Amino acid sequence: MSPTGYLVAPPKDLVGRCSTPTRDPGDRPDAKPMEIIPDPIHVALLTAPFLVAVLSLHLILWRPLLDWLEEREGTTTDAYKQADELDRAAEEHLQGIETRLVEARREANSLRQAARARALAKEAEILAAARSRAEDQLNDAITKIDAEQQEARTTLQQTAAELSSTIAARVLGRELP
Repeated sequence: MSPTGYLVAPPKDLVGRCSTPTRDPGDRPDAKPMEIIPDPIHVALLTAPFLVAVLSLHLILWRPLLDWLEEREGTTTDAYKQADELDRAAEEHLQGIETRLVEARREANSLRQAARARALAKEAEILAAARSRAEDQLNDAITKIDAEQQEARTTLQQTAAELSSTIAARVLGRELP
């Protein structure tokens, strides 16, 4: 790059007089100046293949790709909906199972309590019967003991009377009436 900032150095006769060169030193004197606005025919000729390429790409590549992406999104959305429905159905089924389980536990507890109450009643009945028999046996034993005691008393009194008569007769040396 030149010290003036241009890619091409300005001609020596213009140095210092002009800030921008009007043409390159290698240009021919009969050359036309550069045009900024392009030729419309040339633009149309270049735009036509570009538009054909864009349209072809759109029809061949982009439209099928976009259709496929939309189909994929629809399939994904449907799959998510089905998964949500299955989750809800599974949750409802699980709640139903839990409800039945709670009811079954409640019923089992009531059956267990009823069986326990029946067992306690049977136990009380058996204990009452056993106490009754024990009291009857005790009363029979007491009655038997009282009868045997009375009999022993009577026998002892008779034996004591006979023995005392026998002792008195021996002590006195004679028979007592």
